[in-house]
Amino acid sequence: MKSWCKNLLAVGLSVAFLSACSSSDVEEEPVSELVEIQATVFPEIIWDTNVGEGVGDYYSQLRPTVRYGKLFVADRSGIVVAFDEATGEELWSQNFNDEFEQKLKTKTNGIRLAAGVTAARKKVFVGGETGLLVALDEATGEILWSSQANGELLSAPTVAEDVVAVNTAKGAFEG
Repeated sequence: MKSWCKNLLAVGLSVAFLSACSSSDVEEEPVSELVEIQATVFPEIIWDTNVGEGVGDYYSQLRPTVRYGKLFVADRSGIVVAFDEATGEELWSQNFNDEFEQKLKTKTNGIRLAAGVTAARKKVFVGGETGLLVALDEATGEILWSSQANGELLSAPTVAEDVVAVNTAKGAFEG
């Protein structure tokens, strides 16, 4: 007798819950009228350019950075270019494949920049899939120093005081 009561109670509760879910006593909220937006900013293209040949099917987190009145851009294939922020004039260009060809010959088929571009302390820092981290002079593009990290660089270099830190694919945080 007790199990019959339990089953009846379970069926009754199930029906109650299902009927509660299907109730239509929800009040509809009124839709607000759209107001016309008055534009206060009118952007216009002052200059544009392309650097490199793109990344194809790869996802790239390379983003340009602006500092010192310049726009610094990197291409996945190893090209870093500085443009005058106001005029778009190319100020300097650096091809890492030319500079680091011998160093990377045994490891890879060229540079694959992926870690982003950081400009700080009058330098431009760029890193990539090979673990190569390079510091360039922001004014001339001259390579000041390079370092080989233990694994692919996953993040844009972070600069503080006299330390440059990057996160690598091997889980290391190198500085």
